[in-house]
Amino acid sequence: MNETNPVVCQADHVSKTYRLSAFRRVEAVKDVSLTIRKGETLGLVGESGSGKSTLGRQLAALEQPTSGSVRFEGQDLSDRRQLKLVRTRIQMVFQDTYASLNPRKTVFQTIYEPMAYHGLANRENGRREVARLLELAELPESYADRYPHALSGGQRQRVCIARALALNPDFVVWDEPVSALDVTVAAQILELMVRLQRELGLTSVMIGHGLGAVAYVSQRLAVMKDGVLVETGTREQIIDHPNHPYTQSLIRAARY
Repeated sequence: MNETNPVVCQADHVSKTYRLSAFRRVEAVKDVSLTIRKGETLGLVGESGSGKSTLGRQLAALEQPTSGSVRFEGQDLSDRRQLKLVRTRIQMVFQDTYASLNPRKTVFQTIYEPMAYHGLANRENGRREVARLLELAELPESYADRYPHALSGGQRQRVCIARALALNPDFVVWDEPVSALDVTVAAQILELMVRLQRELGLTSVMIGHGLGAVAYVSQRLAVMKDGVLVETGTREQIIDHPNHPYTQSLIRAARY
């Protein structure tokens, strides 16, 4: 990743607090600052409850931070007018494919309807565009008429990827996209992600608790623990010369 590349997404002192009751609050993200440059994949790694997925939702503008700011190409995503201008250019792929797909919609409807709504496809070219996106996600065109229950976990995740690509995004947040898949299928999805990022020039954040999978697709790594960013660096710096004890424990765990 070239350090002279422009910054696509930037978090400045982002914190996120959830109010669970009148007397209880949980601070999921605490004063996190980071940048993601054009064409790079930043790996965000940490154990369950570390705040990484919460931070991912802030970066994808699905939630607003309690304090601090997230900017996309310099535009503050807390400003609804600015967010509306870039909304389609920021997409997120989730871990739970059952929850993120409507069981009553076919694969074709799932992919086509967002494109039609935003004027990127119509009745004349809709089938062709869906077939193109399925091919990008390495699924046959015949899958367009299937429902989510008729697909395997890996196939559903490929549909989710195709849907995320349907609006021609510049920035994609991958939220633990392979953690619910078996090892063989997970490896295939990781290979697909690497290919798509290379061919489409995507800028992205890869979130996961397994350092091996995250590092495979990322050029830089950011390690989170208890809502705090404890260490950042290139993939080689983090893996070969980890400074924080928690990072060292993640690396030891990845070797077993």
